[in-house]
Amino acid sequence: MRTRKNTNSTNDYRGATRGKTLIIAPKRVAETVWEQETRKWSHLSHLRVSKIMGNPTQRLSALNLEADIYLINLENVVWLTDAQPKLVFTNLVIDESSRF
Repeated sequence: MRTRKNTNSTNDYRGATRGKTLIIAPKRVAETVWEQETRKWSHLSHLRVSKIMGNPTQRLSALNLEADIYLINLENVVWLTDAQPKLVFTNLVIDESSRF
């Protein structure tokens, strides 16, 4: 079931591939699923993914990479808004929105 849900999410992303996209997801999903899905589907395989995870130095480094998709887990969103209050993303995807 989770694979189907994520497949639908990545298929929905097809039309929103312009600009930077922030994806907020549960930690395990952000660490593995989204990047695997972008590699799996040919219409998404060109997208560059950066995972904003790890210690603060690693997160900041990932944030400064040039990417199309930035993945972050829910627990690090407060850090993101504190570290980069003027950061702008073109798209926002909330995976597992029931956690908000």
